[in-house]
Amino acid sequence: MDLTKEQREKVSMGVQALIILLALVLTVKEDAKGRSAHLKKMLEKEAKRAGKLEKQKYKIEKAGLTKKYKAVKKKK
Repeated sequence: MDLTKEQREKVSMGVQALIILLALVLTVKEDAKGRSAHLKKMLEKEAKRAGKLEKQKYKIEKAGLTKKYKAVKKKK
């Protein structure tokens, strides 16, 4: 397969463009993987906080009901 100088340059440029594109895709993929792990950690922390808040809310409601029940019981 004999290629002219111009054709060889075009093939060379095409191969270089392909390599650059592949490197870019791999870089973006690795960056997304790192962000995914970070996002997962953030979501876990947020879920933990929400659970703690729900627990505190339940304790406050329970304490309020207990006080109310004791007050009603004393009146009788």
